[in-house]
Amino acid sequence: MKTNPNIWPQIQKGNQKAFEQLFLQLYEPLIIFAAKYHNDYEDQREVVQEVFADLWCKREQTHIQSSLKAYLYRAVRNKCLNNIKHLQVRANHAAEVIHTSPIGKSNEELEAKELQAKIQETLDGMPERTQEVFRLSREQGLKYKEIAELLEITVKGVEFQMGKALKTLRLELSEYLPVLILYMYSAL
Repeated sequence: MKTNPNIWPQIQKGNQKAFEQLFLQLYEPLIIFAAKYHNDYEDQREVVQEVFADLWCKREQTHIQSSLKAYLYRAVRNKCLNNIKHLQVRANHAAEVIHTSPIGKSNEELEAKELQAKIQETLDGMPERTQEVFRLSREQGLKYKEIAELLEITVKGVEFQMGKALKTLRLELSEYLPVLILYMYSAL
């Protein structure tokens, strides 16, 4: 499916019909493309919608060197990868806070033990490969490339499994967010 080469100059001038045409033409294919990075349909939709929103908001400042279609695919890929990195940073920080926070009071100690048990329970409920990738990354500090070589899978496979693990942890530990926030601020 080829996009009209004249559509980008029209969009840059604020032509909403041209933008809608582009959106309708590439929205579903970009969601399918985002599925390579996010296995959740809502995440895929959110990424693609953000890319289109950014394109519209920054249309006057955006200079596209390649084709508009290639630009959008690259933008979706980059946003997906940034989301994955962001989730990893948050998970790393939360894990670090849990392990390094000063726990003085028995109530805090109990909450930390409960949280640690919930993390362990969540990890134990994940598929074996997902657990393995997560533990190699977080507990042994291996890089994705090292994990891929060790497990004889692709780096993309490692990224997929880590994304799956982090999403599961985020969903399962959402009720513990207040505890994590308290630990973050008490560590400052």
